[in-house]
Parts: sequence; structure tokens; C-alpha cells
Amino acid sequence: MATTIFKPNTKAKSAEVNANFYEVAGDRLVGLDLTANDGSLKSEFNIGDLTAITNGSLVNDILLREGGVIKIYNASGTLLKTVSLDEATTTQRGQVYLNKQITVSNNATDSDHDMDFTDGVFQFDDGSGQAVATAMTKRLDANWVAGNNQGGLDTGSVAVDTTYHLFAIYNPSTSTADFLFSASLSPTLPSGYTKKKRIASLLTDGAGNIRNGTFTFNKDGSYRFELSSQVTELSGNFVDDPTFLISSPPLCYAILSLQMDASSGGKVNFISNVVGNNNFFSLRNNWNSGGWSGGYNNAQIGILVDSNSNIKVDNVPITGQGTPSGEIVTQGWIDNNL
Repeated sequence: MATTIFKPNTKAKSAEVNANFYEVAGDRLVGLDLTANDGSLKSEFNIGDLTAITNGSLVNDILLREGGVIKIYNASGTLLKTVSLDEATTTQRGQVYLNKQITVSNNATDSDHDMDFTDGVFQFDDGSGQAVATAMTKRLDANWVAGNNQGGLDTGSVAVDTTYHLFAIYNPSTSTADFLFSASLSPTLPSGYTKKKRIASLLTDGAGNIRNGTFTFNKDGSYRFELSSQVTELSGNFVDDPTFLISSPPLCYAILSLQMDASSGGKVNFISNVVGNNNFFSLRNNWNSGGWSGGYNNAQIGILVDSNSNIKVDNVPITGQGTPSGEIVTQGWIDNNL
């Protein structure tokens, strides 16, 4: 079937063309429905390799659709480039990958030791490029071996009450992606793997098992984690502690439930130790010999923990009200550092 060559922005009557018309818009190929005779947007295709054309301005070039390809000509009719019209619907290889986010979850079969990673695309943390990873399960309780259902720990053995960071890693020599656990933000990478990106972090408990919960990821890569079993950090008297340890990865916003006993008086401040951060909250009961007369005695807060996962607890004595008591419970955390 013969087709007609049109320049961009040229309006055509349906009798003149029996094909759709495409024009370049940045790194997208935009399709207009000329058969409807209204120039309405019909489809878009990701064709980042069109930016490689340097012969003149793309907006003035002529585009011709022939079957499943677009042929791009200059004003003199010289063929500049042929581009496939295969529309991208999932992760694909090419000059530019679609932004398909990798997420994680506790493995359903062995949630105490294994993590599931979805397939997707990750940007290298050194800014040098990106790679595609396939879905797989990795074991925290075994040292790293390439592939699905294999060990994932970079070095040593699993420690109790420890933060482990989850990385997507890439070997440029073999074009292979995999996943890795490390207690360090500078992991020991397997031989040949030189690129990485942190995806999330987890905690182990007193038995060295993964603390289970729900990861909810945002489009920017940040996530919220809600513990299945909340951690009681303190139950009893609040005392001054400039390095009170919270069950959260470093430099995350710990989600805390704070409760002051109704029969307890005084005031307690909860303060972030991170320099330049003014994040703090106070609990106070107005309690005296006449009984409780109001105050802020419970709250759920998000507070930024420092690089050692600590906050400052500051007990402020109030004359005649005794030592305050209550609970500090960690419900989860928010990680914005990805």
C-alpha cells in the first residue's frame, strides 16, 4: 500500500492518508490520528535513540510510517534513520530503560531469612548508568552466590539486632544484575560487580531473624516500613539518655508511639541528634496531689534517628510531680535516602 510523506504539524484530510502520522517530541515519538481528521493524540513511543540524529533539526524532518517502522528523511528526501515502532510496555533493553521500580518484601516461605526482589530498573549510585534486574529471592543467612534462591550476604554471618542494607548490583563485563545484603553502606561487592544501588534496609532481631513487616514504596524510591511486631524500646521510668537506641535503620524517620502513664507527672522531650535537624516532641502530664489536670500524654511521631540509630531522651523534672513513666514503641520507619 502506498503511503504519503507528511511534514510535522501538517493537517491532512482522511481521503489523503490511510496511515497515522508521527512526529518527534524530545525523546518521544508522538502519534497523531489523521484518519479522524482532527490531529488528536493517539499514542506515544519511547525512542531515545532518535536524539542521535544530528543532521538538522528533528522538528523539520519528514517522517514516514511503513508498517512497523518510522523512516526519517531530511527535507531533500535523504533517509536519515529507521526506527522500530514496537511500543514499550515493560522493562526492555535499549539506550534508555523504562523506569520500572524494584521493590522488596519478606519471602512467604521463609520470611525470617529470605527477601523477595521484583524485577525492574535501577540507576547506579555513581550516576554512570542503569541496568535491568530480574526478579529473585535472596537468603540473608548465607553468603552471596549468584542467582535466584541463593545466598545474598556480602561477608561474614548474620548478626543479631543489626541493620542490613539491600542492594541491586551489576557486573558490566557480563551484563548481569543480582542482589546483595550488607551491614555496611559500602558493601563488599562480588568479583566483577562494580555498580550498585541501595533499594531498602531491614533489621534483624535478637535471634538474628529478619524483622517482618510491610514495605510501601513511593515513585521517588523512598519507602515506608511498618513492623508486623512492634518493638517496645522502653516500658517504665523515662530517664535522661543522649543516645537512646531505636529499632530503625540509620538516618531514617522512626515512627514511634509514645505514651506517658496517666498517674505519672513531669515532662519528657524526644530530640533528634542529627545536626541541623530541629525534630523534637514533648510529652507532659499535669499531675499533682489533686490528680491529673490535662497535658499531652500520648502521641505517634516521626523522628529522625542519627547515624547510630539513636535519639536523645530528656527527662525534665517538675517540682512535686515525680519521675515520669510510660512507653516508647517503634512501629516502623520512613527512608528518604534512596
